[in-house]
Amino acid sequence: MPDSNKQSSKPSTLNLKSSVNKQLFDIFDHLIPLVDNISDGIRAIALLGIVISTWLFIWSFFILHTSLTTTLIISAVSFLPSLILLRYWWALEAVKELPDIAEEMLDDVTSEVKSTWKEVSNDRKKALNFIGQAKNIWEMKSLLGQLDDMFNQYLNIGVLINPLSILVAIISLLSVLVLLLIAFATVLTSIF
Repeated sequence: MPDSNKQSSKPSTLNLKSSVNKQLFDIFDHLIPLVDNISDGIRAIALLGIVISTWLFIWSFFILHTSLTTTLIISAVSFLPSLILLRYWWALEAVKELPDIAEEMLDDVTSEVKSTWKEVSNDRKKALNFIGQAKNIWEMKSLLGQLDDMFNQYLNIGVLINPLSILVAIISLLSVLVLLLIAFATVLTSIF
């Protein structure tokens, strides 16, 4: 009789796990392509900003013969929006790894629950021996490493959803576009 109870509870646990996994990974399947497209766009704009900063350095130092200090200040200020956009790009790239981390954590937790369930169902008691404790420490280390990965993901998500950070990113994006206009103007003045 106890075997039938074990059998009936196991399929419901597996069904619950598979439905949660399916819902979670369906969200990831819809979210990741959007994040990837935004990430690619931000990377392209940041790289454009780096090219513009390099051009402004060349134009200011070699064509206008401005002092090195002034040229470096202009280049640093023009490079700052690209640096901010690159931070956003890095955060978006890290968010794309979230499904892999979540799947790894779910698998580890599921395997640990299964092994604990087997021990409880077989009515085994763990002996306090060195090998058993070392195994527990190793499992704890593994879970803490995964929690560290998740914490880093939360930090990256925090950068992406913070209203002040979003405002800074929008200003940086507009700054790169303004720098693009300035770069075109400098090219035109250099040609004519």
